[in-house]
Amino acid sequence: MLILLLAGVYLFFRLADYLIRKNWNRNFTANAYFSDGALYEGDTSSIKEVIANEKWLPLPAISVRLALDRSLDFKDEANLNSNTSDQTYKRDVFSLLFHQQITRTLVFTATRRGHFAIGDVYVAGHDFFFRPCGYEEFPSTSECYVYPKQISTRRLSIVYEAVSGMVITRNMLYPDPFEFSGIRDYRPEDPMNHINWKASARGEGLMVNQFDATTEADLVLIVDLEDTAALKHDELTEESIRIASSFAATVLRQKLPLRIETNAIDVTTGGLWSEYYPAGGLGISRMNQKFACVDTSIITEMPQDLLKRITENQDYSRKSCVLISKNLADPGPELLACLAPFAGKLLAVIPFSGTSPAPEVKIPGVQVIPWEVT
Repeated sequence: MLILLLAGVYLFFRLADYLIRKNWNRNFTANAYFSDGALYEGDTSSIKEVIANEKWLPLPAISVRLALDRSLDFKDEANLNSNTSDQTYKRDVFSLLFHQQITRTLVFTATRRGHFAIGDVYVAGHDFFFRPCGYEEFPSTSECYVYPKQISTRRLSIVYEAVSGMVITRNMLYPDPFEFSGIRDYRPEDPMNHINWKASARGEGLMVNQFDATTEADLVLIVDLEDTAALKHDELTEESIRIASSFAATVLRQKLPLRIETNAIDVTTGGLWSEYYPAGGLGISRMNQKFACVDTSIITEMPQDLLKRITENQDYSRKSCVLISKNLADPGPELLACLAPFAGKLLAVIPFSGTSPAPEVKIPGVQVIPWEVT
């Protein structure tokens, strides 16, 4: 009797093993996606692994492997079964019953800005004896933008004040960027908080306060990310990006238009990034996506070539400019000559390492702000 029972169990497992090996990937799906499409450098988020077995056949062991950027720092349990070399290779093993779905959350911290994609989810099936019985790839289109870390408004205030003083017509960066200029009839597109209720009570209809922009001067942010030194200064380059992103976001929130000019390569397009952003906060996400996609390892153009290019393409006689460049700490004659057309209209922010003395740079007609990287 015992022999028959053992034989029956053996035949059952052999049959089940055969069915699993032949049908393990039928009605089986695997996916992985970022919980957040965008976050800031240093923020914590997660990746969701979702596998589903939609058939009347259990799966004893399913091995799921992801290849992820090594700058995604996985925490605690999410760091188990992972190996880091050129990338972080994450491997998880699941066991599913019939018609079962399992979701696993992998918590990580984004240690640097960038544009990250998951790509394919690699899945290997195993039988009851953990012998491989098949391999399949499931594409994933999930992506995540890690924006540059934002610098505090208090620290950036020195830049705001300098830009305010540089604009001749009116103060450009105070919290209220508009000036009262009169009263007119209400239009459907006018916001309710612009209604002048006292004037409306005296008249026959609604009246609104009319505002003019405090300045007509265009603001241009020039970001030089080229590393001209023999030794690379990645910390200064990344700080330049953080300053630019934080400053641009504040300007756009103040409902002021902005043009950004760079010598940086956008990895998603392969071309130089130069773009105009209309007033308002809607352009902040797009702007930060561009900063996330900047590849600082690609040699583009020297800072003097950047300045020559933008002055040849546009008239800067009525524009106010902010130049962020670590290369101004020791500018060469050619770079200084290229700054001449900006005299009286340029504020230069120079990031420097806290282990080095502050650069003492004097450029005729240009206000200089040394920025210590802590």
